[in-house]
Amino acid sequence: MAISKSLTLKDKEFQKTPMRAKNEHIRLAESYKDRYRETRNIWDIIEASRHYFEAAKYTKSADIVLGISESLYHFGYMDKAKELNIQTINTTREKRKATALNNLANIYNTQGNYQEALKWYEKSIKIFEKIGNQAGLATTYNNIGEIHRAQGNYQEALKWYEKSNEKIGDQAGLATTYNNIASIHYAQGNYQEALKWYEKSIKI
Repeated sequence: MAISKSLTLKDKEFQKTPMRAKNEHIRLAESYKDRYRETRNIWDIIEASRHYFEAAKYTKSADIVLGISESLYHFGYMDKAKELNIQTINTTREKRKATALNNLANIYNTQGNYQEALKWYEKSIKIFEKIGNQAGLATTYNNIGEIHRAQGNYQEALKWYEKSNEKIGDQAGLATTYNNIASIHYAQGNYQEALKWYEKSIKI
């Protein structure tokens, strides 16, 4: 009986250990978040995300990743941005997952890997369509338009900009899309049509 009791106590201690570790990760995540508010050092907030992830607080970790993803790849931390967005894709659902897919596509787009970018944009579209997220669709359609414009496929770019235009619900988004449409007409030498869209953009 003594042996059995000893094993039971040991098992209880073992069961407590993961919870202690989880709580410690949450404490560290909160600490790094507080530190980030003072330092504005992106690596502090990345550490906060990592500790939330280790504590299986996947949505909290993802919200940080989605908030800093653009900054990461603009500062040239492409590999870290890819790693964190793939992590988010694998551990979240619906809007967060679709946004991470879109972010991953943006990274490939920035690197000039257009085919890979289009693949991830298409995956993002499927989720945004499923959940009825019009803003997400508008952004993704516009991003696809940007790829086609970069490749000189102006008619295809125009098609995607117009699809984006149909989904946009905010003024800033409309102004951007109008400007993009104008740039296509300008590149094609349709200056009057370009001017019309530029003027629409300015009026917003």
